[in-house]
Amino acid sequence: MNPMAKAGVAIAAVVLIALVGYNLLPGRSTGVGGPAPTASPTVTPSAAPSAASTAAQPLPDGMLTAGTYVINQIDGVTMTATVPDGWRGIPGFGVTGPNDSDAPRGMAVIFMQASGAFDDPCHWDKAGTLQPDQQPGEKVVGPTVDDLVNDIRANTSYTSTAPVDITIDGHPGKQVDLQLPSDLNFASCDKEAGDTTGQYYVLTPPAPVYAQGPGNRWHLRIVDVDGTRLIVAVMDYSLTPASVQAQAQTIIDSITFSR
Repeated sequence: MNPMAKAGVAIAAVVLIALVGYNLLPGRSTGVGGPAPTASPTVTPSAAPSAASTAAQPLPDGMLTAGTYVINQIDGVTMTATVPDGWRGIPGFGVTGPNDSDAPRGMAVIFMQASGAFDDPCHWDKAGTLQPDQQPGEKVVGPTVDDLVNDIRANTSYTSTAPVDITIDGHPGKQVDLQLPSDLNFASCDKEAGDTTGQYYVLTPPAPVYAQGPGNRWHLRIVDVDGTRLIVAVMDYSLTPASVQAQAQTIIDSITFSR
């Protein structure tokens, strides 16, 4: 998937060609008893890893090797996570799975903020600027997790689930899942400057991400990190492989927040 561009949003060009009218990203055992073990060769322990090798690395643009990365920094909060082999980095936003974020099998884990939800995600350019990050607030949405969840769920442009309580790295929050339209004519949506295909933006600035393709699902984990409201968005499809969904869950489980 190509890097995010134009106001921090990436467009996967190859998918724009394959899926005309749709938008793409600019973005979480127990042992059992058994026979006695047979003798195994003696292995000389390797030296303990250095602090430098175990510390979180800056997230590079492109293919990743398994490791712990600084995924994003928002309002003084640094977000790190451990990512498997074969995923791709989008610095300042998040990571995408082995199939990128493309329909019908893609996956993305994006870290972001939002001040609310657009009343009409297809027609978001109320200011006439052709830039999604330059839109005025459509309404006053309070600062809490519940305030944002309630505003998202009030929208009827997509379906949403009842929120459930979660924690990430010990910080409380809510998860709400969205099913975005699979039959929407994205070509009829507002377009960014220089683009010929419309974008479907769910969340108001500073959220940088729009619908990734037909039938995109957004699993929004909205958390309060010591007074800072943050969103960890897992974006997938009904056909995203279970193995990739499981990898995304390991990423979520590894997230840490620090200041």
